[in-house]
Amino acid sequence: MDNRAVSPVVEKTVAVGLVVLFVSGFGGSLLTGTVPNYRASAGQEVGERVLATAAATVESATPSTAAAVDVRVERELPGTIADEGYRLVLRGRQLRLDHPNPAVGATTRVALPGGVTVQNSTWDGGPFVVRVRGPGGDRTIELGGEGQ
Repeated sequence: MDNRAVSPVVEKTVAVGLVVLFVSGFGGSLLTGTVPNYRASAGQEVGERVLATAAATVESATPSTAAAVDVRVERELPGTIADEGYRLVLRGRQLRLDHPNPAVGATTRVALPGGVTVQNSTWDGGPFVVRVRGPGGDRTIELGGEGQ
């Protein structure tokens, strides 16, 4: 009996099996570890930048004039972070980013001049609008406002 042809066939079968095993193991590790971790990390970074931009917009919205004002400042923010909707909540002097992924959410304190009262408000999408109204010593600031 002649078995010379069996050796190359077994070699190729083992080589193909090792390649399939390597590719499936590598693909599985990417899908369960590296890629989701990267997405969460990237979402967290975008969330921090969005919160910083929104806080800077809130802080700079109040004019320095003593006259009565009715100012509306508008800024474009991303509609989604990590493919999910989010909202910004202004309560007291805290601005909070709420996101379905808790790793993306964050809170920051906004620095506002004296004589400015914060009206608790929420932004849920569209152009980010900050509204400031009132005389120099008694102004109200809120997200959105009438006619947003």
